Amino acid sequence: MFLNDMTKYPEITPRATSFTELALRYNPNMSIKSARRILREWVNINIPLQHELSQTGYTHNLRILSPFQVSLFFKYLGEP
Repeated sequence: MFLNDMTKYPEITPRATSFTELALRYNPNMSIKSARRILREWVNINIPLQHELSQTGYTHNLRILSPFQVSLFFKYLGEP
């Protein structure tokens, strides 16, 4: 399974998701490293998102996001 093959994700619902998988959903045409870097930059510049994520225990080293954390990404960045 290729993580950046969007045809495998016809409908996105908040579920436990790896940070890498979410980054590739937002940036499907980038390398894994670039997609993760871009998503982290978006978190860093979106102060309300950063604040709400920090209240859930999110850190920049977190690998698996809870369904609630994923829903916060959807709330502030829109669905990928």
